[in-house]
Amino acid sequence: MNIVDLLKDKVKAKKVLEKALVDGNKDLVKALIPIVKDPGLTYQYALDIVEGRVEDKEEDIIAQDDYYALHYAKYILKKPFPKGENILATNSGYAYEYARDILKGRFEKGEDAISKSYTYSFHYARDVLKGRFEKGESVICKDPELVYLYARDILKGRFVEGEKYIIKETRWTYLYADEILKGRFVEGEDTIAKDVWYSYHYAIDVIKDRFKKGEKVIIGVAVYLKEYIKFLREINKLNEFLKDHPEVKDKV
Repeated sequence: MNIVDLLKDKVKAKKVLEKALVDGNKDLVKALIPIVKDPGLTYQYALDIVEGRVEDKEEDIIAQDDYYALHYAKYILKKPFPKGENILATNSGYAYEYARDILKGRFEKGEDAISKSYTYSFHYARDVLKGRFEKGESVICKDPELVYLYARDILKGRFVEGEKYIIKETRWTYLYADEILKGRFVEGEDTIAKDVWYSYHYAIDVIKDRFKKGEKVIIGVAVYLKEYIKFLREINKLNEFLKDHPEVKDKV
C-alpha cells in the first residue's frame, strides 16, 4: 500500500484506516490519522488501541467534533479537555453535560449555548450552579412546567418573569398558586376556572374562600357542587353563593 496514493484519495484512506482499526494495526492507524483527520476514528484509536490519551496533534482532530470531544473528556481523559471546549461550547446539551460531569461546576464558555435551551438552562441551574441561571431565565419561561420547577427548586419563591407564561397551563398554574405563592394567584384564575377539579381545590385548599370565577364549572358537576356547598356553609358564605346562583337552591 502506498501512503502517497492515499494522500491523493482521502475516501480510500478512510476505508483503509477503518480496516486498520478493526485489525488493531497501530502503526498504520497512526500513519493514516493525520491524513484522514476524522474525529470519530481518531477517538476510536484512543479508545480501542491506545486505551488512553493520544498525542497533541491527534487531540486537535478530536477537538473538531463536539460529540467526540465530550466522549474523549468523559471516557478517555476523565478530566477537562481544554482543546475541545470551544466546540463543546456551541452545543447546549454537550455544554451542560461537560459542566455537570467533567467540570463539576460552571462552564462559562458554554453558557450562551445552554441559555438557548429551556431544558438545559433549568438543569444547568439545578444540577451545576445549584442556584439562579439568569441568562437562561427568559427561555425557561417558555415552558410552564419549568417555570413552576424553577420557582420551587431554584428561586424557592416567586418567578415573576415566568408568571405570564405559566398561566397557559392549568396544572402548573394551580401548583404555582398552591406551593409557591401559597395563596391567591389572580393572574392565573381565568385558567384555573376552566377546570372543575382545580377550581374546587383552589377554593378550599389555596384561597380558602369562594372562588367566584370557578363556580360555573363547579355547579356543573354534582359531586364537586355538593362538597363546595358544604365548604361554603363552614365559612359562612353559602347564603352569598345562593344569592348569586339562585338556580342551585333546590340542590342544597
